[in-house]
Amino acid sequence: MDHHGLLLKAQQGDVNAFGELYEQHAPGVFRFLYAHLEHRQDAEDLTEEVFFRAWRSLPHYHERGVPFQSYLLRIARNALIDFHRRERSRGYQALRSVEDKENELPDLQGNKP
Repeated sequence: MDHHGLLLKAQQGDVNAFGELYEQHAPGVFRFLYAHLEHRQDAEDLTEEVFFRAWRSLPHYHERGVPFQSYLLRIARNALIDFHRRERSRGYQALRSVEDKENELPDLQGNKP
């Protein structure tokens, strides 16, 4: 089946057609994500997230001269931005936690905090 036919079937809820689209496009999405991440596992996890987001939004996707791969890469870019925001937030929370614990430590000169 051609790419357009797969896309139409996937939009109608055909899981097998979407699986074929995944097989065709996942390597490119993964490469894009891995080029922007330090860890392979993060790229693999985000690739899955991209296709989950694509599956959910597929009924609203309209092919307007933009290849499906470009659509997926736009989703991947957004997922990457969300990932980096979460990581920054976690880093900030971890830093605040360390600072809070440091404030609870007694002063080496015997002074209370």
